[in-house]
Amino acid sequence: MGLVFYVCSAVIGGLSSALMSSSLASVQGVGALEAFFGGFILLFGARFGAGCTSGHGLSGMALMAWLSFLAVPFMFAGGIVTAFLMRTGSSPLDRFVNETLAV
Repeated sequence: MGLVFYVCSAVIGGLSSALMSSSLASVQGVGALEAFFGGFILLFGARFGAGCTSGHGLSGMALMAWLSFLAVPFMFAGGIVTAFLMRTGSSPLDRFVNETLAV
């Protein structure tokens, strides 16, 4: 029951945010095929890592789970490396993002 409430709340929260910011159906994004494969990779990574990033950071570390204490620093390190790669403006990752999201 809690999972149903969580999913419904996430959908309602996203919808209300889009309605209040007048951005519903006006944001350029990826196509359906790319979104499907991105979601699949995200779900695979969450299952492979035994949870999601917020689950490891909040619940896992609060429960003193050793896997969470291992996973969270690596997630932060991955984010920091990605930010530095994107910061240069001429990295292959930055060029890929700019070309992919170009309108």
